[in-house]
Formats: sequence, C-alpha cells, structure tokens
Amino acid sequence: METDHPFGWVLRVIQEEETTAEEFREALRLAVEHLERMPPEGRANWEKLMRFLLALIYHRREQLERAELLGIIETNVIERSRKEEVEKMGKTIAEALIEEGKELGKELGIIAAKQEDSIKLLRAKFDTLPQTLVERIRSIHEVKQLDALFDLAIAAKTIVEVESKPAEISTGTHRS
Repeated sequence: METDHPFGWVLRVIQEEETTAEEFREALRLAVEHLERMPPEGRANWEKLMRFLLALIYHRREQLERAELLGIIETNVIERSRKEEVEKMGKTIAEALIEEGKELGKELGIIAAKQEDSIKLLRAKFDTLPQTLVERIRSIHEVKQLDALFDLAIAAKTIVEVESKPAEISTGTHRS
C-alpha cells in the first residue's frame, strides 16, 4: 500500500476480512478507489483484481451484506465501461452460484429419495422398523452406501440382517 500498488489495496481488503463490517467496507471502498486510478493500459490487471473482490464478496461475506458491498463497488467505479464490466462479472459469479446451488439441490434430492426408497422397501417387507434403523438410514449421505443398503434390503430375509450389517453400509460413517 505504501507504493500505492493496486494489489496491495486488494490484500488490505483480505486482511480486514475478520474485522468489523465497517472496517471491511472502508477497506473495500479504498481498494476500489485505488483500482479506479489504474491507467487504461492496466485493464487486464484491473479486471483480475476487481473479479477477485467480487468473488470475495460472493463467496466469503454473508448474503445480507452483499448488496451493500456491491453498492460500494458500483458507487466507486466511475468509468462507464468499467461499470459495465463489473455488472457482467457480478452476473457471471451469481450465475455460477445459482448453478452450484442447483447441483447441490439435485444431489440432496437424489440422496433423500434413495433414503426414503430404502425405508419404504424395508417397511413393505417387514411392516414396522425400529426408529433407530430409520434414523441410521437417514444419516447416510453417500449414494453408493444407499445403493448397497437398498440391495441389502431386497436380499434380506429378516430385519436383523439389515440392522447387523457392517457400519460402512448401515450407519453412513464410512465415506467412499
């Protein structure tokens, strides 16, 4: 920062990450102001540093404060073409987060469906299930384990066979 290098100002924002929200906002404001002073020939570096600041906001700050932090950037980016670039960057990051959320939701949906399928199958075969077994099945979050459990449920002649299987199939403690 003593040499007024843009990267130093971005590093200061990172250093302020664990301080108060007010101190973080001020570090962000100063960093953006200094990035705005970069000459046009430094456009590629400006874009990299600005993309980093936006990623920091989207990935490391609470959702409730993101709008205010993005507002600080929008207020302090003066040049029109840079404002447009910041807007594009923000949309790209937001789209990536939305896609990530969709993938996670899809995976969680598959896991929940496999858990419930195993429970339904076992209930159909054995009428009632001990609550501890239902809880153990719902604690499994690996698709391979749930598939193995389902196969076991199909082959089992008694509920005891399912309950007495090794921990890696019936408790969800093993990670494959």
